[in-house]
Amino acid sequence: MAEDNLARLRASYEVLTRTGEWPQDGLLGPDFKLHQDSSFDSAGVFHGPDAPGELIGRMQQGFQDMSFEAECFIEAPAGEVLAIVRVRARGKGSGTAIDKQQAHVWSFTDGEATTMTVYGRPAEGLEAVGLEA
Repeated sequence: MAEDNLARLRASYEVLTRTGEWPQDGLLGPDFKLHQDSSFDSAGVFHGPDAPGELIGRMQQGFQDMSFEAECFIEAPAGEVLAIVRVRARGKGSGTAIDKQQAHVWSFTDGEATTMTVYGRPAEGLEAVGLEA
């Protein structure tokens, strides 16, 4: 089951990288929750299968030329999947370029993603799932 979750998650990130949009592919359960890191302007909790799209939409209000690329996936001992994601964008007002890594920690129940928590630094995500940076 964990391998299936990982394969489906990897495929979803591939779509995000190509299109800039999170796919509606059945990976996210109806009660899905996305927890955005509190260090970001778009911090908060987003609910339901449209949560990633809502977060991306909010980010697009302040940024342009956004791209997301999952650089690696790690299966955690308790079954979570950690994705290290490179985020690139340019501020709409300032033109300032952003190029940073984040950690996305995913939890699954019965083949559906139930939560995704964004951490501003990969080390924070690794620590959250009980792994060392």
